[in-house]
Amino acid sequence: MTDDYILVKKSEFIKSAIEKLKELKKSTILVEENGQVCGIITEKDILKRVAFNANEQTTVNQVMSQPVKFVYDDDLLFHAVGKMRKLNLHHLPVFDMNSKVLGMIDMNTALTAELGDLVFQIDHMTYDEQDVSGLIKIKQQQIDLAENLLNRNVYPGDISYLLSFLNNVIYRRAIRLAEKRVKDKHIIKEIPNFSVIVMGSGGRMESFLHPDQDNGLIYETNVNEDPKKIDLYFEELAKDFTKTLDDCGIPLCKGDLMASNLLWRKSLPEWKAQVEQWLKNHAPQDMRHIDMLYDFRSVYGKIELAEELRSFINDKLQEKKLLKFLYFSEEESDAAIGFFGQFIVEKNDNENKGFLN
Repeated sequence: MTDDYILVKKSEFIKSAIEKLKELKKSTILVEENGQVCGIITEKDILKRVAFNANEQTTVNQVMSQPVKFVYDDDLLFHAVGKMRKLNLHHLPVFDMNSKVLGMIDMNTALTAELGDLVFQIDHMTYDEQDVSGLIKIKQQQIDLAENLLNRNVYPGDISYLLSFLNNVIYRRAIRLAEKRVKDKHIIKEIPNFSVIVMGSGGRMESFLHPDQDNGLIYETNVNEDPKKIDLYFEELAKDFTKTLDDCGIPLCKGDLMASNLLWRKSLPEWKAQVEQWLKNHAPQDMRHIDMLYDFRSVYGKIELAEELRSFINDKLQEKKLLKFLYFSEEESDAAIGFFGQFIVEKNDNENKGFLN
């Protein structure tokens, strides 16, 4: 990632922006409005749209390209290269989870040579979020990708990280699709900031090919809306994106550990109160809830909400010295391997009879 760009306002004259570009020896102009990047002007744009068509009064708003194509700072390099190849771009801005620009990434010959033909496989897994079928294809092609990486003797931990990353791509795009659909229901006018989190293997970035859903949702309450309607909005959002994920090949959690369940969908103050209650009770089920929640990772939305909840949980665990309690609670769980190395299956629970316990 480089700082090969300048930031200018929409109303700035293009001549002034180009002079700044030359003076600072940069190659890309990013256009901002209200703190958000809303347009981009590259050297190619300057040659095509400015050199012969602009005058003294032409503003950057009149020649910029929009919407801006970009990648997030937690996206893998594979994804960035695939996106640039697909869109025939040489540069991409890098945003954080709050859509603030962090830098630029460019595709050069060395990168292409390093990734080799694997780039083409990633290309086919880069689809627009406008189409659910694209998300289904990403999931379907994970098997071929994993096989390709195994044949290259890539470390299994790196493969599971890449698979987890691709699952998180599906998550983010499924949520964006859900946002568009639920917004049309007009449940609330002002939508609070929120963060969708994944837990378990997804939170640890250790997913294999067929994980089920383990997700939750944290939202703010600093908007002038009825709290019941706010939760109704997020309930509808969660139902929508969890169904889309299920359609894409990330199945619903049989234990209902999903944001569509009120237990795993709360405002930040409610999350803190619930964690407090779990820790106060010391009940085995409450400890399991803490254990399941502890590995969470934000995959969409305002990451600061997840970070604040993480800090709160860490402080409480240290304060109440409950890590030891969690250890003994986990120790009580039986292993699925017997003394002589044989698998032990469930015998008493009719629903799970015959499965590993």
